[in-house]
Amino acid sequence: MLIAILGFGHLPPAHNLELAAIAAEQIAAAGLGVAVGSLKGTFATAIDVAAKNGAPTLAAVDATMAEQPHPATTEIVVVAPNEKHQRITQIASAGLVLGGAEGTRKLAAQLLAANKTLVAVRKTGGAVDDGSLPSEIAVVDSVDEAIELVLAAVG
Repeated sequence: MLIAILGFGHLPPAHNLELAAIAAEQIAAAGLGVAVGSLKGTFATAIDVAAKNGAPTLAAVDATMAEQPHPATTEIVVVAPNEKHQRITQIASAGLVLGGAEGTRKLAAQLLAANKTLVAVRKTGGAVDDGSLPSEIAVVDSVDEAIELVLAAVG
């Protein structure tokens, strides 16, 4: 079972990278894996830490991104750019939002449409804090609380 990590691919705040590492560690400790749609920024941290902790990792990326450095254990699924969010929606059981911009908003909407649980961490910037995420997404104050809710949702 995989948990999608949503966030900033470009120039993520250092705080978000710390949260991505904590989340990936906790996801791995729960026996789950991490799915991402990029190999940069928040996503690179999440898959690196998850892989180092023995969790399965999957990146749904376009061909130009597939050549980016990544943990050797990461499964790379090459898709057309407009299919990336569809693939993550199909494979992820739930999602964790750590900031992000337009891509985060698009993927969040698709995950919600597929009845997947999404939890966002407050004060991670972008879509989380500007009010542009759908109101159905739970917004909490800590990554620990977010992971607790995500794990409870996937049972």
